[in-house]
Amino acid sequence: MKHNIRIMILLSLSILFLQNLKASFCFQRSITIDSLPQLKDYDFIALVRIIDDVDLQNKTIESHETKGLLTVKIIELFKGEKVDKILEFDKHSTCDIGITIGEEWIVFGKKSNGKMSIESSSRNIRYKMNNGVRDWRNGTGFYELKQLRKLYQHPTKEFNNETKKEFYSNGQLEIIENYSNGKLNGDRTIWYPNGTLLGKHSYVNDSLNGKSEWFFPSGQINEEEYNLKGKHFNVLRSYYDSTTTQSSKLELLKKFYKEKDSLDLVSNRVQLHMEYVYDSNGQVIITREYSILGKLYNERFTDPDKEFSTVIFYHNNGYISSIGYTLNGKNYGHYQKYDEKGFPNEGWDYDEKGNKKN
Repeated sequence: MKHNIRIMILLSLSILFLQNLKASFCFQRSITIDSLPQLKDYDFIALVRIIDDVDLQNKTIESHETKGLLTVKIIELFKGEKVDKILEFDKHSTCDIGITIGEEWIVFGKKSNGKMSIESSSRNIRYKMNNGVRDWRNGTGFYELKQLRKLYQHPTKEFNNETKKEFYSNGQLEIIENYSNGKLNGDRTIWYPNGTLLGKHSYVNDSLNGKSEWFFPSGQINEEEYNLKGKHFNVLRSYYDSTTTQSSKLELLKKFYKEKDSLDLVSNRVQLHMEYVYDSNGQVIITREYSILGKLYNERFTDPDKEFSTVIFYHNNGYISSIGYTLNGKNYGHYQKYDEKGFPNEGWDYDEKGNKKN
């Protein structure tokens, strides 16, 4: 039974990998927006709110193209004439960028047969979720909006020696942060629209300093890390959100072969997912990954100066599953696998190019 479940999971992961691989060819956005010539091919650039999203054409045997029609409200226009309708190509395909009604997007449109349109290979990027939450953790869309305002000379408010506050549409405080001499200094706190804490950090001259924390919408800890003037130190830990629905818990248990765990019914259990240990230079020297049931899945020990790593995987019973090495990002030396009783059962060597020897 366990063997069949493992096969099913491997097949699912393979399909997911292929879908992600295909999707990776869809998103060809340039990373930077440094000059207006980089944007010359676009007829329309704006920050918009999605008012409606309607399917126009689904994939058929005759046509492999999927298409939708977006109704938008322009929040800030950077280039082109005002429009309220935009064609969306690649909808419901593996290249679908995931636009949802109520979200805010920075869109880069081109005219197609006289109609404004967007496609997955453009720079389009979500700026705000439909509940008003922005990706403060990764800054998604923040850089793009800042650069567009700079290039198109849109006025922006400068903060010098003051406290900045922003609010959600429901009146809930979204973020409060402190500026000194035009730079972030002191505490910065962010909330979800319902008042739950989203993140808490401290800055010194625009650089993260001290302990930082991120939280799930449930209020449970998501990630905690430490910085010294913007450089990682100590340990970074990320956690699973155990406050999921009962159906989600059952799916998780199925995924991990329905293993018995004495704490699997504790809804507020805080379970470590990933752990990163840093050296004094802010480089990762140890990485560990744990399952949702708290079992060590793998760990990596790295010498950053030599770019050499030892990688160890574990069976569900805690015995070592395999030990391998990498040098300069390539497989190196001897790779050894072990059975669930701890006995070696297969192994091979790699040449200097990282290729498996016969």
